[in-house]
Amino acid sequence: MLLALVELLAALCLALALVRRATPPKSLLLPGALSLLLGLGLWSAGYIGVRLAGAGPGLASAIAAVELAAAAWLSRGRERLAPAASAGEAPRALRLAFAACLAVALTAITEHVLRLPDGAWDGWMLWTSKARFLFRAGDDVTPMFSPALAEAQFRTHPDYPLLLPGLVAQGFALAGGESPWVPALLSVLFAALCVALLLALLRELRGPRAALVAACALLTTPVLIPLAAAQCADVPLAAFVLAATGCLLLAARDPAMASRWLLIGGLFAGLAAFIKNEGIACFAALTLSLVAFPAGLRSRARWRERSCWLLGAAPALALLVWFKLSFAPPNDLAQVPPGAALARVFDWARLAQVALAIARRLVYFQDWALHLLGAAALLVSLLLRRGRAALGAVKPAAAAVALIFAADALALLVTPHELAWQLKSLDRLIFQCWPATLLWLSLLPEARGLEPPLEAVGLARPVAPVLLQSARR
Repeated sequence: MLLALVELLAALCLALALVRRATPPKSLLLPGALSLLLGLGLWSAGYIGVRLAGAGPGLASAIAAVELAAAAWLSRGRERLAPAASAGEAPRALRLAFAACLAVALTAITEHVLRLPDGAWDGWMLWTSKARFLFRAGDDVTPMFSPALAEAQFRTHPDYPLLLPGLVAQGFALAGGESPWVPALLSVLFAALCVALLLALLRELRGPRAALVAACALLTTPVLIPLAAAQCADVPLAAFVLAATGCLLLAARDPAMASRWLLIGGLFAGLAAFIKNEGIACFAALTLSLVAFPAGLRSRARWRERSCWLLGAAPALALLVWFKLSFAPPNDLAQVPPGAALARVFDWARLAQVALAIARRLVYFQDWALHLLGAAALLVSLLLRRGRAALGAVKPAAAAVALIFAADALALLVTPHELAWQLKSLDRLIFQCWPATLLWLSLLPEARGLEPPLEAVGLARPVAPVLLQSARR
């Protein structure tokens, strides 16, 4: 228990020192949210590295000591940055609307978690079962990837990365036992971090009005409550994708700090790849968007900045490659022959089935309450008025979200499992990039005043029935 606590404090100190190198001294919400998310990721990654190496407490203590030393060095070398500019205040009505949305969301998720603290099957499959194995096992965790379990990988996915099970196992160590409240509280924390990060990033980039509107839009997305209460891995993945996307936008806004923001963004993107297999596609999409749209950085030293992104992602990617090559069984998608995969991609009936399922989600009230349709209508209206120029500096973020969604659609097309059953996970796949979508949509130049977006994302309808309906599912 003591070692787990020391490791957590060391990871949080390092994360805070890294983030504080790029943020003004009087800024609190943004570095706080980023540091907490990054610290949790570093805490779990270090733990999983130690467990895969079969090492004991000595290596874990050494990693914690290195993190503390690095945090101390980064804190000493920090130069004085300009204070954050005052962003003013949002209208009182908007602040009251946000408070109402937050209160109803907290009520709904509390009721759901108290009623079903073990979450749903996805939470057990990806988090708790593996976390219990890590918590109970000795130094050797290779039986976790035995052929017997690999044969049942469609149920337990032993090929999935272990960042979330590592967090839960460390939480078990802090709690002194396998309490079901550990994964439940972690899942709620990641949902809260999604909202806090969106609020903090937009407050920094656009001001409090846009920040509160987007945060309300996220809180009133009905699918947020069931996914968080069910302990789905897509909620923490969405938080890491949002953080990485925000770092891209902050780098574009402040060329003087671009290298630092891209280093931090690379850390988030690399850790996203270690959450679940879809996270690998998220990392690839974010990296490709950075390469394809370097103009958003407004800097001449683009290759140096890109290398900072890869440098930040390198530790998590090295851990991921080691895990995949030495421990994990093959993924089910990898078992599909290339010829069969290509045939499925160009199967028009299959394409139509996926396209219709995606279109249905745009107007599916129970899970999205017209939020996706409102976002699509807002984007189309802005592009019709301004054309491609309306995207401006948000092109890397928009391209990353589009590539993530395209990768998910491609995975659905080539899946070896029954397509109708696989399409039931479409809401989870969409949510992975939904907070990041709200982020860059809120930054479009034409979105001033924000009354049309406020109505488009569903805030004009009563908030409580939408959220309480999702809580009863």
